[in-house]
Amino acid sequence: VLLEFIIDSIPFIKGIFDILVILTTDNFNRINPKALRIYKQTLIELDESTKTNTLNNDLIPPFPTDVTQAMLDCFEEKYECFKIKVDDSLIPIGNIAEELWAYSTARELLSSPKDSAYLTESLNVIKLSIEKDFLLLSGKLSIKEIEKLYDTCKKIYEGSRFDNNSYNDFINTYLPAMAHSENFATDVSRGAQTRLQGT
Repeated sequence: VLLEFIIDSIPFIKGIFDILVILTTDNFNRINPKALRIYKQTLIELDESTKTNTLNNDLIPPFPTDVTQAMLDCFEEKYECFKIKVDDSLIPIGNIAEELWAYSTARELLSSPKDSAYLTESLNVIKLSIEKDFLLLSGKLSIKEIEKLYDTCKKIYEGSRFDNNSYNDFINTYLPAMAHSENFATDVSRGAQTRLQGT
């Protein structure tokens, strides 16, 4: 249903906004605290892919983002978010996943020479944030788990891609309790590619 909604949202590209944010509810009309953020460029490329029946492997995937009060205030009806039970001590792991996604995506989007200085600054800020998250994980994970996390980060820093599938795998590995709430965003991208391939 969500995939069909995204494809039906392609006319959004005719508007003046650059980002489409999708909020979902549970059976009690409560908002999922994780929204789905989609860039206009993604919809433009998806539109082209559906017209030509081709697969664009460089399609910028939908990105999960926290629902803010400002988002809820856009509606006349009063909404509230339902709670996701997560061990607070492990939240930094979820942050690291999002930061690695942002790191990899920034490197792909800011590839022009004129963006070099801004890219360097942005990547340094993200790395600093990741280092702070590692400090918060001190004593919460085993040395082996910490080393595995560090190894993953090192590979991304050195050029490996951290795409939507990587994000899902990361969450499923380290935060299985959060997987259900996080996967809906990245599954949309994977589902869109499957639909375009006709499988």
